[in-house]
Amino acid sequence: MRQSKDDEGRNRPSDGADEPEQSSTAPATGFGPGSVEWLARAAIARLAEEAAARAGSAAAPVPDSVVKNFCALLVAGDYPAAEAEIRRLTARRQNYAQISDGLLSLAARHLGRCWEDDSLSFADVSVAVAHIFRLNQAFRQRHVPLVRGAERLGIFATLPSQPHNLGLVLAAEAFRGEGWKVDLRLDTPAHDIIEITQRLRPSLVGLTISREDRRHQLAQLVLGLRALPIPLRIMLGGRGAQGLARVLPRGHIDRVVTDIGSALREA
Repeated sequence: MRQSKDDEGRNRPSDGADEPEQSSTAPATGFGPGSVEWLARAAIARLAEEAAARAGSAAAPVPDSVVKNFCALLVAGDYPAAEAEIRRLTARRQNYAQISDGLLSLAARHLGRCWEDDSLSFADVSVAVAHIFRLNQAFRQRHVPLVRGAERLGIFATLPSQPHNLGLVLAAEAFRGEGWKVDLRLDTPAHDIIEITQRLRPSLVGLTISREDRRHQLAQLVLGLRALPIPLRIMLGGRGAQGLARVLPRGHIDRVVTDIGSALREA
């Protein structure tokens, strides 16, 4: 699969982004297990499979033209338009959840095929992945609940004000590969993250912060999590992680991570 110099430049995280750096164990442009590209491919395949299972065999078919147009919106980074398209397709439909899950599954498979045949670059797909997981969070049907208090259960979450979530999506996929159960919560209000943590009692909470994110919102979330009577570890990644960890009370952040490899040391 080709990757041009232009693609390589686009793949570098911007100054405010929280996309993970390559693990030291993976080649910079490799596709082996643990690489960013491999994790993105695994994440797409997982979403396609899970959404298809939720939609079921009785889901109404979605025309190829609709799927392609929807994917074009994802690649363009136009989340509002992609969200509006799902709402248009599901408006006043009793089986709206099956329709949205069916579209998300087909879109994930289409993105994977386009990446495979080089009609989309990794940079294109990475933008689409970040947005399709946000839509999956917003429109998916109720899924099978996780086991409360499981030893290797993690909650990976972002707040609604955090637009950069690809790094967290890939970190969650890496942890799943290590045998963890992960509840991925994107665009989730702080009080909901705290409530979910209190209910599920995970052993690990993964958060991320870029240099553009509002530090006080993440600080309040961490303080709220630490107020819970639960023995959990808090892992913080992203380019703003060191700065936030320095202003919080000692021990509130258990580990600041810089890439997938350092995150997996918490696995």
